[in-house]
Amino acid sequence: MNDVISKLQNESDISLGMGKCVMFSMMNTITQALYELSNSVGHNLLNCDDFVERLLKCQNISEMKNVLDDIFHSIEHELTLIGEIQKDKFIENIENYIVQNYMNYNLNISNIAEYLDMNPTYLSRKFKEQTGENLLDYINKIRISKAKNLLKNPKLSINRIAELLVYHGVQNLLYRQR
Repeated sequence: MNDVISKLQNESDISLGMGKCVMFSMMNTITQALYELSNSVGHNLLNCDDFVERLLKCQNISEMKNVLDDIFHSIEHELTLIGEIQKDKFIENIENYIVQNYMNYNLNISNIAEYLDMNPTYLSRKFKEQTGENLLDYINKIRISKAKNLLKNPKLSINRIAELLVYHGVQNLLYRQR
């Protein structure tokens, strides 16, 4: 963008109208990309009408550059927000799957990755990056939390709770709690 604007500023024979055409062409490309991105994430990124109005009011190339800088800063901010939303949804999907399946003996990283159609190594690494917690540790933490709640029920034996939570005996349950 800066190269295009520098070229427009240095070319003395380019009119303000031609400069606006170039800027609108750039704005059109940006708008199309934002529209496609908005559809893919289900979030309206920007109201481009405001930026078009501001570009139309520009009296010189420098003003247009300032408006475009504002546009790019707004886009950057929106993309950061979308990244946070996507990150939250990613973690939420994993956590929901674990909570729904913590009693499944086969619950592991590969099982979760298959459900999310992801590579297990990538899934594990992304979960760790975004939560600071190992995915297997998180699964065990959920199971231990559920065990603590079940222990409040005097009708359930510790062995039964361990079986329900796929620890196959009290020793494994106690080992995982350390």
